[in-house]
Amino acid sequence: MDEYIPGLNNNQLTAGQLMGIGEVYFKQDKFEEALDKFEKTIPLSENSLDYAYNLIMLGRIETALNNDQKAVEYLNKANQYAIDNELQLDHVQSLLSLGDIYLKTDPDKAIDSYQKAEKIALSMGISGELRDVYLGLYKAYQQKEDYEKALVFHEQYLAQKDSLFNIATDDRIRGLQFEFELDKKQNQIGLLEKEREIAQLNEKRQKNLTLATGIGAGLIFIIALGLFNRYRFIQKTNRLINIEKARSDNLLLNILPKETANELKQYGKVKAKRFDEVTVMFTDFKGFTYYSETLSPEDLVKSVDYYFAEFDAIMEKYGIEKIKTIGDAYMCASGMPFPDNHNPENVVLAAMEIIEIVNNVKKDQPEIFPFEVRIGINTGPVVAGVVGIKKFAYDIWGDTVNVAARMESSSTPGKINISETTYELVKDKFECSYRGALDVKNKGQLNMYFVEGIKNEEEIDANLKHSGKIS
Repeated sequence: MDEYIPGLNNNQLTAGQLMGIGEVYFKQDKFEEALDKFEKTIPLSENSLDYAYNLIMLGRIETALNNDQKAVEYLNKANQYAIDNELQLDHVQSLLSLGDIYLKTDPDKAIDSYQKAEKIALSMGISGELRDVYLGLYKAYQQKEDYEKALVFHEQYLAQKDSLFNIATDDRIRGLQFEFELDKKQNQIGLLEKEREIAQLNEKRQKNLTLATGIGAGLIFIIALGLFNRYRFIQKTNRLINIEKARSDNLLLNILPKETANELKQYGKVKAKRFDEVTVMFTDFKGFTYYSETLSPEDLVKSVDYYFAEFDAIMEKYGIEKIKTIGDAYMCASGMPFPDNHNPENVVLAAMEIIEIVNNVKKDQPEIFPFEVRIGINTGPVVAGVVGIKKFAYDIWGDTVNVAARMESSSTPGKINISETTYELVKDKFECSYRGALDVKNKGQLNMYFVEGIKNEEEIDANLKHSGKIS
């Protein structure tokens, strides 16, 4: 396609051709090729309506290539051009891209860009950009650990996301309704033609009684066939409704604990609940970001799916509630929705099985990539609830969760790092080694311990049998 560009002899057509090719390369993650095409558009599209858009694309490409300083220069230039030429959509998109860059290092600066973009997007009524604005604000306030505001913008993000989904769904429904009405009209035409045929046959009835009897039998057959088809259609519709209801219930149970799902179906909403003693565990894979760039997407997804499926089975065994996964991070909690005096013990046992699963991969699963896992555990009070309007998400909040995350990030591969609170609850049942007081971001120094093994396996087995965790 590139060989036709020099022969166009028209700056606007040439720029348009380069933009189209550059966008294809960008969507294929071929950023160097995309950069080459969009750089060539700049002198061709200067002083045109496409100039700001091309600068924005250059900013996004430089961001993807980790050239943030150059990206900011392009985006600021695009922003000013959009302001000078009253290009509101380009103005919003340049502010959004700037916010995404600032989010890496300066959440306050990111918030300022997102808020400016929000004001313009609201005036224009553009839901797609509003969705991205609220997602950015949610991430920025989460970085600032202002979880109250983060929760507000997360809900607004989900609402905009659902709104876009509903618009697409409404379009599909209107299409189906149009097809239904068209089929209905065609059936009516068919019925009218049948009625005309019957009228013609009735005119001949006096001439040929035998023929009229045959026609009557044929009509009875057609009516019977129609009734039978209607009965089959009703049965099929009811069956599909029941299947979709079961599928919807199963999907809800995959997202929410059973008791929470039942409360949601009964009352249409779920009250936030406080639990005084919950043990929270975080895991992640060492070097996952590096390996995700070197492994093929198929091998990466296959490996992560294998590990998380094994983790899910372990959670099921010990009655631990899986909360969510974020990239390579796996988060779970025990002691909710029902209090459990053995929840710290159960989580430590689950963590030991996770270590065993990961270690066995190196020996028994050559087709699975042998990641190394870090684990952190903390015990304390949390608040649990459901966020979102239509697409629900079950989550937990509180300082207990933050400390558990810090325990994981301060751990080492192949080790279970527990807080002092958890240590005091499990020290009589597990061998632990004191690591000392280590510096933790936003927490100062915290005492940490490595779990080294089980002190009394018979006592552990007895507790598990009593609680119904094993038979």
